[in-house]
Amino acid sequence: VMIFNEWDTDTIQIYGAISDNLIDWEPVNSGSPLFRAIDFKNCLWAGVSKNGHILQTPSVSDVVRNNNKWYMFMDGYSKDGKRHIGIVISEKSVLGPYQIINTPILSPGKKGTWNDNGCFDAKVAKYKNKFILFYDGRNYKGYERVGLSYSNNLLAWINFENNPVI
Repeated sequence: VMIFNEWDTDTIQIYGAISDNLIDWEPVNSGSPLFRAIDFKNCLWAGVSKNGHILQTPSVSDVVRNNNKWYMFMDGYSKDGKRHIGIVISEKSVLGPYQIINTPILSPGKKGTWNDNGCFDAKVAKYKNKFILFYDGRNYKGYERVGLSYSNNLLAWINFENNPVI
């Protein structure tokens, strides 16, 4: 199974495809997107373009399976123009249906911090008895750095006290 983002200027759509041999791929969901922008209308961390004028889905950065559930990590723009990391969860399949968790799991830091303008591109891995999440952070000057967070349950994340790590 492949999950991928289609970017078309301000429009983002998320699609899925499936293959038996990793060469020949067929679209899933009858070729329709897995998510629509309207699905995120009540979401605090995503649902609009950076300028806030165009409805859009967030983009997918990672998918993790744990305890027979699929956790899809996404990032999108909130109405204030800042990028946040959020999560959607499926108990059925990597292709959904997904429950959108309306609050972000990671948000930009306070003004003047290394990531005060956005958090995005989450990459998650199991490490010992926890999960770790590396992510990009950007400040208002446009500098990007890499941060680290950790979690016991994939829902509540704690930022590493010595961020950024790179």
